[in-house]
This record gives sequence, structure tokens and C-alpha cells, in this order.
Amino acid sequence: MSKAETVVPLHAQGKEIPPDQSWSIRAFRPGDGDGIVRTVLLVYGDKYPVADFYAPQRLSALNEQGDMITIVAVTERGDVVGHASLWRTSAQNPHLYEFGQMIVLPAYRKRTIAMRLTEKAVECMNENDAVHAVFAECVTNHVTTQRLVTMLGVRPCALELGLMPDGQFAAEGAGVERVSCLVVAAVLRDNRRPLHLPTRDRALFVSIVSSVGIDREVTFSHGEEPDVVHCAMEVQDFGSAGVARCHVASVGADIASRMDEVVRRGYTLVEVFINAGTATSPWAVEQLRRSGFFVAGLVPQWFGADAILMLRLTIAIDTDSINVWSDDGKKLANAVIDRYRRSFL
Repeated sequence: MSKAETVVPLHAQGKEIPPDQSWSIRAFRPGDGDGIVRTVLLVYGDKYPVADFYAPQRLSALNEQGDMITIVAVTERGDVVGHASLWRTSAQNPHLYEFGQMIVLPAYRKRTIAMRLTEKAVECMNENDAVHAVFAECVTNHVTTQRLVTMLGVRPCALELGLMPDGQFAAEGAGVERVSCLVVAAVLRDNRRPLHLPTRDRALFVSIVSSVGIDREVTFSHGEEPDVVHCAMEVQDFGSAGVARCHVASVGADIASRMDEVVRRGYTLVEVFINAGTATSPWAVEQLRRSGFFVAGLVPQWFGADAILMLRLTIAIDTDSINVWSDDGKKLANAVIDRYRRSFL
């Protein structure tokens, strides 16, 4: 069902929400769905990009199934005035959850609600055995989110240049340029496993592995050419954002031609996640580098195994407008921006 079919008109959401109520933080309850939809509508109207947040019953189902762990800020009258989630997103590993979807009503901001929601998320992810790792995509048009999520124990691991489309954050006062995101991750439950990385990017990957603190059997090489013709690859189309996200679970000899097919569809940004648990992954990186892709980082446990992230952009990004808070984040961002400039300019 599309967002247009699920969106609930704002006038149908009932009473106004008084701005001066006391509030508390708790886990999602089935009846909270209507209140979350009201919050989304009050902040974003019908422009929020995730259709599930306009469908109360869908939010209840996702939480019941364990695909989403929602936390809410609720007033004494029962109004939802803020929420955040851990959820199974496009990662190929069901035990890797993304943190985000945080929305707080303007009248209730600067009251520590965002911090308290994040504190509750830490409690939830530590208590839930299904959560092996967590990541977040932090916008770089400001550093507030980057500072907030450090409570989760996350560290920078990748930079998604130009991820968010023009105007997506207009309601929140952002400009019209595409917004880049710093990817941060924390690993809670893990096993030592192989990690095959390209020699040319050794310094970048050593820095990420050390910063995130993952225990790996790391091999740097130019990679082994695959002995199979076809990639095992899934492509997610985020057409409204101009983004394609490609998941290469196993590398085939046809990876360059397969990615050329995706590029020809005219996306602004093509992201490729390559399974780095196999010896063919550095070879794949070199093939895509020749086609204008560049290395943007490493995301732990994306496939269960870690994933090398590569990007290809068709527009120029204003890298001077990217704001990164932490020293290790700045080091990572500079390394990725340098690769972008060499591939694009």
C-alpha cells in the first residue's frame, strides 16, 4: 500500500496537543499508533518519506513482529509528543537494526525528550537478544544527531554523500541541497570472522575497524577473481529519492556489467554494499572503481559479514557544507571526500 493510500488527514487526528504537559518515556503499546501518526503529520505533513508512519495498524504489526522497536514520549493525557525507533531496515542481516525515525513536536523540544528516547533505545538494544548490532545515518547539515547517538556507543564507519533528496528536510529548516549522512555503528554481539579488504584502501579500513572495535581476521589483497559468472545481488529502488541501493551478497564475474545496468537507469546516487566476508570482494571493488565508484566505508554485520560500501554520484556535492562533529568522523569524512573528488572531478 502506498503512502498516498495510507495517509491520514491532519484534521481527522482530533484534538490539539497542549504544549505544557508533563511527559514520560516508555516502550510502544498498540494504541500508540494513532498518536505517532498525528506527531508525524504535525511536523512533516504528508512529506515524511516512510509510508508506515501514516498507518497506525502497520506500526503495531511491525512492533509485534519484532521488525521495529518503537519508543514513545507520552503526556499524562496520553498524547504522543515524540518517538524514536530501532528497526530492521534494508540491511541483509535481520540482527542489524537501524536507530532513528526520531520526531519530537516543536513545542516539546529542548526538554531532553530526544536524549531520554535515546537512553531508552540503549536499554532496549542491550536487553533484546535479537539486536546484534546497530547503525544510524546521521545528517551532516547539523551535528545534533551525531552528538546524540554517541549514547548508543556508535562510532563512524562510512559517509553517504548526497543521500537525502532536495527539500526532504525543508519542514525542519534545511536548505535545498542534497544532504549527506555520516553512518555510525556499534556492535553488541559478535563473532570473530574473516574480512577481505582492498590493499589500496588499507589506511581507511584499518582506522574504521579500530574505531568501531570489531574483532576480525583481516586480509588485504587485490582479491580473487570469482569462479562464478553471476552476482547474487538485490537492488532496492528509492526512486523518489533518486537512489538505488545494491546488495552484493556474493560476487560474480558480471559485477561491472550488472552495475552499469543500474547506473543507466539514471539515479542520482547508486550505493553498493559488497559482502566483505569472501576473498572476491577486493576484486569487485577494483572493478567498480574503474566504473566511477569510490569506497565510502565499511558497515559491520550488513550481511552478517561486514560490507564494503561504494558510491557513484551523477551530480556534484557541496562537500564544504558537510558538518562532522567527532575527530574520527572528520578523519573518515575527509578520506571519503578525497575519494569522491578523485572519482567525480
